[in-house]
Amino acid sequence: MLLKKKLIITMAKITPFKQVRMENKINRGAIFKNLKKEKETQPDYSGTINVEGVEKQIALWVNTSKSGMQYFSVLVSEPYAAEEKPEPKHEAKKEVKNTGFNDLPF
Repeated sequence: MLLKKKLIITMAKITPFKQVRMENKINRGAIFKNLKKEKETQPDYSGTINVEGVEKQIALWVNTSKSGMQYFSVLVSEPYAAEEKPEPKHEAKKEVKNTGFNDLPF
């Protein structure tokens, strides 16, 4: 028997200055209008969804079919994780031994 699971996505409008990090319940998610969209390749809406306990990133574009009907084109991907830059290595300072010759000119 094939079980059908319902995935609920909540749409909301937020201000462009807030970064929202949400924990989604299983098989639920949230998408937000992309207020910083500059190119057609950037999604109109984006957010996160939880599918069977696994967090995913979701992006939606509003498109118009040949017959004039609007629809969402959807892309689901792994969550974005910024690359961690390695910390610069600091060289250890060399220890200078005191030889007792403090009157040397160099």
